[in-house]
Amino acid sequence: MATWSLEGGIPRPEMMLAAARTARGRYDFDLAERLIAGAIEGGAGFEARLLAAQIAILQGRLREAEQQLAELADAAGSDEERAAVAVSRIDALAVYLGRMDEGLAYALRAEAEISEQAWRDEVTARRAVIVFALEGPGKAAELAVPLLERATGRAFVWASMSAAFSLPRIGKIAEAFPVLDRGYEAHLQLPEPLDRYPWIHHWLRCEALAHAGRLHESEQLAETQHAEGVKAASLEAQAYFAWHLATVVGDRGHVVEAVRYAREGIALNRELGRPHYVGECLIGLATALAMSGMPRDAAKALAAFDDLELVPATAMFKPVELTMARAWAAVSAGDLETGRRFFEQAAEQALARGDVVGEATAHHGVARIGFPARALERLGALAAVSEGGLLRARWEHCAALVADDPRRLAEVAEAFEAMGADVLAAEGMAAAAIAARSRDDGRRSAAYEREAVRLIEQCDGPVTPQLLTIATRARLTPQERRTALLAAAGRSNKQVAEELFLSVRTIENHLQRVYEKLGIRSRTDLAAALGADAPPV
Repeated sequence: MATWSLEGGIPRPEMMLAAARTARGRYDFDLAERLIAGAIEGGAGFEARLLAAQIAILQGRLREAEQQLAELADAAGSDEERAAVAVSRIDALAVYLGRMDEGLAYALRAEAEISEQAWRDEVTARRAVIVFALEGPGKAAELAVPLLERATGRAFVWASMSAAFSLPRIGKIAEAFPVLDRGYEAHLQLPEPLDRYPWIHHWLRCEALAHAGRLHESEQLAETQHAEGVKAASLEAQAYFAWHLATVVGDRGHVVEAVRYAREGIALNRELGRPHYVGECLIGLATALAMSGMPRDAAKALAAFDDLELVPATAMFKPVELTMARAWAAVSAGDLETGRRFFEQAAEQALARGDVVGEATAHHGVARIGFPARALERLGALAAVSEGGLLRARWEHCAALVADDPRRLAEVAEAFEAMGADVLAAEGMAAAAIAARSRDDGRRSAAYEREAVRLIEQCDGPVTPQLLTIATRARLTPQERRTALLAAAGRSNKQVAEELFLSVRTIENHLQRVYEKLGIRSRTDLAAALGADAPPV
């Protein structure tokens, strides 16, 4: 009806405004803009102009939207209008354009101008997002969590988002899930849409699940929501879930997949005009490239981040991950000492921000590149105050590395795999193989090596210090594998040579390399070392 009225030149501003909101909810931004223009021409006022600015934001015209919102801030005549403008302007100015300091100053001015508590709470809840970027999850939680007790409606929904994003990072993972549930339900009950779509609560749940060590659930939800974004033609939803899927690579280890999602997120956020989120996705890209053994490409991704010139440059939602990306880039280039310094710098940065998850991940990085004794004590302290199995498993991995205990390393590797932390599982199993070999336990070492190789292949072949030696030793060439399988089936060297049309000396050389790679001493251990690949004798 609104579209017919628009085409017929019939002024129905209220209907057109309502229809524009519906079109916005369905991601039909072109129609929404035409309808809202008709509503404004027909006499619709503040609400229509605000929706026009919000649609401009969603289409990537952020500077245009910021100008519109600045004019609306001057025109606002009530606390409700001032709060509505402030929330949209905080997003445009701070969150999307990345002008965090400017956004914070504006948010504080807006709060001071609003006298009614309910509307002031809405702006305070949104300010918590800027506080998260500038000061960390600790300060953001202090601001957002108390609002959950008194806020209602829109203010409660905004507060639930900030709280659900902050709580897992400060180690209060279990507390985040009820907040997520309540926030999502409250969002669905709102009579009018927010600047954020309800799927944002699913993205926040993905983050919380990953921090809890429920990486399989996190990935499944993110992939489902990403597909829903594609189906709905929502570039924003696709960009958010691509960002999540890119930045769990440090634990998940699926480097090829992470590179693909990171590049998708970068392209989409560029199209949406959101340099801040381009930077967030570049962090994931740099980490994935570094863990793929591509230091030059990782360095290029970090240089692209620096070229964004975000102000301040460290005002990110994941600044600790940025420093860790620099660490992985150094490690990938073979500079373990610089990598260690970056990881330790990231840990200090996380401590100052109240970021328990970030600090534990950084200390674990120190352990993963060969310095576990330096990380053990602090990881143990963090494990004692944090919820969720992943952080505790990081500490157990570090402790097992210090003890050089093959059984403990294998056990923690199995725990990591159950969580979906495949690269951590591969590293744990690789360390178990090396520890068993140092104890002259060749059979157990070979079994651990095979498991490590399986896990490495499951991750698309990441390259980290703990995996390099095991990958080199345990991977048989096709010729070596054929030789080994025939020998394990009971054939003599001469018979194997005849079947493969090679000399007996060549077969002997192949078998010697197989023994070295599998950590065994003789032909009698071959069948067991080859495991499921070995035919019956």
